[in-house]
Amino acid sequence: MDKNAEKRKIINRLKTIKGHINGIENMIENDKGCKEVLNQLSAIESSIKGVSKIVIKNYAKEAVHNDATIEEIEDVLNIMFKYIT
Repeated sequence: MDKNAEKRKIINRLKTIKGHINGIENMIENDKGCKEVLNQLSAIESSIKGVSKIVIKNYAKEAVHNDATIEEIEDVLNIMFKYIT
């Protein structure tokens, strides 16, 4: 996938996250139940993890394509492990 397509994918996910956040704000203002709010929060968490995976994947690709040093590769791996766990 080209860089512009990846960027669009990230932006679309961020817009979805924004929509969920606005939805939660409205739910709280309208005294919706905890279960509904928690479902929306779960959706946000999932979307954020999805964005993180895309960014990490692109970071790793850049490191490989740019003949990264061992230190740079270790940095990529440390970031990956941070977001995986």
